[in-house]
This record gives sequence, structure tokens and C-alpha cells, in this order.
Amino acid sequence: MFLLLGCAAGNLSWPEGSAPVMAAWALERPGSERDELYLLISNSELSTCAFDLSDFENIASGEHEETSQELALMLYREGSRIAFLHLYRFRQDSWEGTYPLSTEPVNTVLDDREPFAAEAAWWAMLEARVASDNGLIRSYEPVEYDVEVDVPQGDVQIDRESERFHGRFGLESLDVSGTFKASRCDVDYDESIFPVIEAGLGTTVVEPDETE
Repeated sequence: MFLLLGCAAGNLSWPEGSAPVMAAWALERPGSERDELYLLISNSELSTCAFDLSDFENIASGEHEETSQELALMLYREGSRIAFLHLYRFRQDSWEGTYPLSTEPVNTVLDDREPFAAEAAWWAMLEARVASDNGLIRSYEPVEYDVEVDVPQGDVQIDRESERFHGRFGLESLDVSGTFKASRCDVDYDESIFPVIEAGLGTTVVEPDETE
């Protein structure tokens, strides 16, 4: 237990339990005046932030190639929890600060007086069963899961920015919170895990009868 906690990049807490953060990645997307920061925080391991949307398509079709196995485990193993945070800053040079969650269009809430805003989603795989296991690659079939997008209440705090982003978040309407130390993802957005996770948290989430 002490070794596990020593390797953790933070902690996740929800009404039914808690778990150490085993993967925390951050990716910046600079703009002319408005910059974006994506944060992926999970209790599953993810050794790289470089992925392709085809990795998610492989999982949806049941073809769990080696490159997508970690992603399959993160999304579909029973007990998986993922916080997906999308931060915005307006005319600011540092990410340090407090980002209130907003369900309004970002252009309507960002200005010089309120330069920070955030969006949040939460993924919880409540029950899953093993669909196949050949000794090397295991695939899971979702049985019961909960996906919350556009969480309306809470905030994200960036306490320190260096090689990693240190911070915490609270999704008040879900009674979910966490701390994180997120490593920088130094690839382009389209080559990263983030559009894959956005697909997984959106309308393309695989229903149980589509995993066969």
C-alpha cells in the first residue's frame, strides 16, 4: 500500500470510495487571447499521452491491440474512474489560479474581470465483466457505468505550474474531488489521448450490446 501511494500522482474521492491517481496528463493549446488546458486524471495507469482516435475505434469494435490495451483498461475495467477537466484562461501568462465550472459558452463568461473558466466530465465504470482473456490481452464488457458531462458546480485549482501541473478539483454536484500532479503532454492535440477521451465521454460511448 505504501509503495502504491508513493507512486500516485494524487488522489480521487467519490461518495462510495477513493483511489490513488495512477495517471495524470495535461496538454496546453495556446490561442491568440484564449488558451486552453486539458487535464486527464485517472485511477488507471496510462504510460503515454500519445494516442490516435483509431485506438478508441479498435476498442469499440472489440479489437484490443497492444497500443490500445491501456486505454481499454482505463475506460472499461470495473472500478475505473476518470476526471476530464478543460480549463480556459483569457489574456493570462500563468495557469495558476481558480477556475469555476461553467456550463455556459466560454465566450460569454471569459473577460478581463473573469479570466478563468473550466468544464468538467466524470466517468465511473460501476460494473464490468471480462469479455475475453487470452492471457495477454483482456477485454471488458461494460455492464453499468455513469457518465456525467458539463458538471455544473465546482472548480479546479492550479496551485503550481512547473514540469507538472499541481492542483486540485471539486465537482460539488457529484460530491467528487481530487488532487493531481499532471505531467505535460508534449504532442499535438490530434495526436494525444484527449480527443480519444472526448469521444469516449461523448455520444460515441460504447453501449454494452455493441462490444460483442
